[in-house]
Amino acid sequence: MSLQYDQAFVIRFEMSGSKQESRGTIPHTNSLSKSQVRKLLQKYKSERDEATRRGEISRDKLRAIEAAARARIQELREKVNSLNSENKSLNKRISQLQPELRIDANPRLRSKLTREVLKELKERAERCKNLLQENARLNQQTERLAADLVQAEHVRKLLEDRLQEAQSQLKGLASEHDRVLKLCEEGKAERGRALRMNRLLRESLLQKQQTLDKCIQTTASIPIYRRLPKRIPTLLPEASARQPELHQQAGKMRQKFVDRVSVIPKENRSNTSAKPSTN
Repeated sequence: MSLQYDQAFVIRFEMSGSKQESRGTIPHTNSLSKSQVRKLLQKYKSERDEATRRGEISRDKLRAIEAAARARIQELREKVNSLNSENKSLNKRISQLQPELRIDANPRLRSKLTREVLKELKERAERCKNLLQENARLNQQTERLAADLVQAEHVRKLLEDRLQEAQSQLKGLASEHDRVLKLCEEGKAERGRALRMNRLLRESLLQKQQTLDKCIQTTASIPIYRRLPKRIPTLLPEASARQPELHQQAGKMRQKFVDRVSVIPKENRSNTSAKPSTN
C-alpha cells in the first residue's frame, strides 16, 4: 500500500516539475517574431494538453489505486476482525480444554502462544489419526489370527479324535498280540507234548521192534533138528468157546499196532529198521 502512495507522489512531482521547466524556458516576447510566438503558443498548448491528459490519466490511476487500497484495507480489516474473533473463540476453547489437555502441567505448552498450542494440538491429532489407522490394521490382523486360531482348534480336535481312535486301535492290536502270544505259547506247549508223546511212541515201537527182531533172530538161529515138534493142544470146551473172542482181541491189537506204525514218519521207520540191522 505504501508503494502505491509513493507512485502517486512521483506522478505529482513529475507534473509539477514539467510545469516549472516549461515556465522557466519561456523566452522574452520582445525578441521573438509573430511566427515564433505562434509556434511557441502551439508548442505550449500541445504541452498543456499533453500534461492535462497525463494528469487525467494519473488522477484515474490514483483513484483506482486508492479504491484498490481502500478495498484491500477493508478486506484486511475484516480478516483481522475474523482472526480476532477466531482467536478469542480458540482462547476460550483452550481455556476450557486446559484441565483435560493439562496444558499448565506440560512445560512445552505452558509458555507457548495460542498458535503454537494449536500447532501442537494438530500434531497430536495427526498422531491420533495415525494411531487409529494402526489400531484398525491391528484389529484386522487380530481377526485374521482369531480365524486361524479357530481353524487350528478345529484341526487339533480332529487330530485328538484320530489319536484316540489310533490309541483304541493300538489297544486292540496289543490285546490281539497278547492273545496271539498266548496261543503261540499254548501251541508250543501242545507241540512239546506231541513231540514227547511221539518220542515215547517211537521209543516204545523201537523197543518192540528190537524185541521182535531178537525173537526173529532167536527163532531163525535155532536149527530145525533142535526145534521142538509142534503139539496140537487139545482144546477144552471153554477154550473153544472163547476162541472167537481171542481172535477179535488179536485183530484189534494188530490194528492198533498198524495205526501206531502209520503215525511214525517214513524216515523214523527207516532209522528204526536200520538200527537192528546194524546190530
